[in-house]
Formats: sequence, structure tokens, C-alpha cells
Amino acid sequence: MNMTKPLKILSVLFVALLASVPLAGAGIYFESTQVSQGVPGQTDGPQTVRNYLTEHASRAETADRIIITNYDTGVMYQIDPQAKTYREINLAGMGMPKMEAKESEALQGMLKKMMGRLTVVPTGETKEIAGYPCRKYLVKIMMMHSEYWVSKKVPGYAELMTIGKKVAGLFNRNPMLKQMNIAAMMTDLDGFPVKTVTSMMNGQTTTTLTKIEQKALAENLFQIPAGYQKK
Repeated sequence: MNMTKPLKILSVLFVALLASVPLAGAGIYFESTQVSQGVPGQTDGPQTVRNYLTEHASRAETADRIIITNYDTGVMYQIDPQAKTYREINLAGMGMPKMEAKESEALQGMLKKMMGRLTVVPTGETKEIAGYPCRKYLVKIMMMHSEYWVSKKVPGYAELMTIGKKVAGLFNRNPMLKQMNIAAMMTDLDGFPVKTVTSMMNGQTTTTLTKIEQKALAENLFQIPAGYQKK
């Protein structure tokens, strides 16, 4: 049984998902500067990430990729605006290869051992980032080590837990993602990630909030554009 491919797929998609785990809003728009180096599935160097969030869906876009996640249906869409194509991913089965029951059970057991226990450690360190008072946490999960600088003072923070529970529910539908215990991480962090530094697979990504505001968002932001072809 070759488990390398599903693990690689899981790692790449998890990076995209993790960016939106603690984030929320009935209508919230925010921008971040993301600097990556050597991370699978990520473009090296700086780029601007634009995020649109509601209680039902999220949209994250860069210059060459758009990811839309529908929280109600549990479906993620990876969109290529240059090629005008999109890929549909059912989060309940994401990263799970087709295999016999015994193989699936063995894979999940291996993942549980490999991921180990999610740890969130408060450091007591504080500083102001992007104009917000932040507290530093160290997070370890699977092959990833992260620094999270979080704050409760960002606009729309009161809405975070509602959408956060939906996202955690999506993870819990998938046997592989469920092992990550995202709900526990969200509770322990207790704040919006203003800055994160994540190291994994010999690469590193630093994401820093540059703008956030509450605003009405058009429904078509969370829909596949007309004329795009499914891959």
C-alpha cells in the first residue's frame, strides 16, 4: 500500500485550508501579505492574499489561484482564472485514496501516529502587529510548526466562533482531517491570527494581516464564474 501520494495531497491542501480555519464574518474582507519559500503548492516570494468571508462560504484569491469553500455543502473549488478552469473537491473525501476497508483503517492508524497530539502553547509574549495587540502561541501539528500572533481586537471578532464551528465541522467529516483536531486548536488560540509563521517540509510561509473590514459581499464572489470548465 503506497501512502505517499495521499499524504502529499493532504499536506498541500491542508496549507490552503488552514489559512481560513479561525477566520469568519457575516461579511468580512481582509488582505494579507504572504511570503513563502520552499512550500509545496505555494509560489515562492511575496504575494497578496485577498479573503472574502461569510457564514456560509469563503473565498481566498491570489494572482493565479482562487479557492472557494462552501461550508454548507462541504465542497471546495480550486479555480484557475488564467485557464478558466476549476477543480471540485469534496472535503469529506479529500486526501482519501480508494482502498479496501483494512487499508483505509491502516492509513488512518498511521496518520494518527504520524500527526501525534496537537499542541498549542501560550508563550506569554505580546506585541503590536498591524495596529493590533497580539499574543504569541506556538502550535505543532503533524509535520508543521507554527507561530501564531492572535488578537481579539480586529473588526468582526464577535462573529468568529460561529463560522469557526462550521469549519471545524467540515474537518470532522473527513477521517484524515479529523485527526488534526482543529476545533481544539481554535479554542486554545482564542483570537484572530494577525501574523503566522509556519514551517513544514523544509519550507516556510509567513502571513501578515494588512487590512480587515466588515462589509456586504456579493453572492457571486462565492460562485464559479460563467464559462469556466470543470477539470
